[in-house]
Amino acid sequence: MFKCLGKGLLVGLVIKQLGKYRSLLLQLLKLEAAQCYLHGVRMARLAALSLVRMGLEIGLICSGVLLFHMGLFFCCLGPWSPKRFSG
Repeated sequence: MFKCLGKGLLVGLVIKQLGKYRSLLLQLLKLEAAQCYLHGVRMARLAALSLVRMGLEIGLICSGVLLFHMGLFFCCLGPWSPKRFSG
């Protein structure tokens, strides 16, 4: 009888300790999941900012090419003659 009681107490203590261990594992799992979520949000934010930056750079390049060609057109093909600007 005492043998069964001792085994029952031992099993109860082991189950209690395993329950604590399980709760600690779940807390660690939640912490790891939160860290992965924050890392994913950070990477998505950086990707969005990079896309915006690339769009701005492409817009600046296109406007620069357009202004360069407009300048060439107005300076070289304008309605005035070169004699007009010579002293």
